[in-house]
Amino acid sequence: MKAPTWLGVSAVAVATHAAQIDRSGFGDHDLWVYTAVWAPHVCTTTDVALCASPTSSMRTSLVSSTLIPTYTDGTAQTGICRYEYGEFLPSSITAAGGANTLQQYWPFLLATDVGNMWDGGYTGSTPTFDWTCSGMHQVQYLREMVALGTKVSSERLPFVADHVGHEAKTSDVRAIFQAAPLGWNDIVLSCDSHSFLDKVSVCFAKTVNATTKPGEDPYFGPAQVIPCPQSIRVQDTCHADVVRFAAFPAKYST
Repeated sequence: MKAPTWLGVSAVAVATHAAQIDRSGFGDHDLWVYTAVWAPHVCTTTDVALCASPTSSMRTSLVSSTLIPTYTDGTAQTGICRYEYGEFLPSSITAAGGANTLQQYWPFLLATDVGNMWDGGYTGSTPTFDWTCSGMHQVQYLREMVALGTKVSSERLPFVADHVGHEAKTSDVRAIFQAAPLGWNDIVLSCDSHSFLDKVSVCFAKTVNATTKPGEDPYFGPAQVIPCPQSIRVQDTCHADVVRFAAFPAKYST
C-alpha cells in the first residue's frame, strides 16, 4: 500500500533504509525534514475519521504532520536507541502543553478515536514516537512540533486563511514563507496534478555540539533552515503559475 503523500518522507523510504542497515546510530542523521499539510486537501483525497470531526485549525491553517530525522539520500533514520518508542506518554503530552494544544497544532490525522485524540492511550488516538535515535526525547519533540505548527498557523500566516477555496500565484505563496516572520528561504511545495496544495516541507540542519549536563544525551534537534537535498526537492511539484487552496469538503459540513 502506498503511503499517503502528506506523511512526509514516505514509509517506503523508511523501509528502504531499514533494509540497508540494522539500525541507526544515535544522532547520525544529516538533517531534519519538517512537513505541514493542508488538511482540506487531505480530507478531499483521503478517507480518515478525523475529517468528520475536524479541529478548528484544520479548516484554515497548515498543521504539523511530520518532523523526520533524515539522511541526505532522503531516507529516514531508523532503529531504537532509547526506550521511548511507542505512543507518546501522557506525561510528555502534558509537558508539551496538553492534548488541546497538540490537537490544534498537530492534529493526528490517522486518529481512530477522534474524541480521545492525544489522550496518551493505546486506542490509536495518539501517534507513536519513532525517532529514538534522533537526539530528541519525547517532550522535546512534541514541543518542537507545536512550535513549528504555531509558525505556520493562520494567526502567523493569514495569507493562507484568506485564500481558502481560492488560488494564488505560486510565486506569492513561496514569498510568504520566505518573508518574516518565517524566513524560510528554501521550501518544498507539493501540489497534486490540478495544482491543489498538499503539503509544505522545509529542511533544518541538526544541532551539533549542544551543551548538555553530565549524564544527559547530546541534543541533535533542528537548528537553522538549510536548502533541502535533491532527494527531498524532487517532492516540489507546484510548477504551475498558481497554487489552489482547497476548501474543506462540504460533505463534512452537514
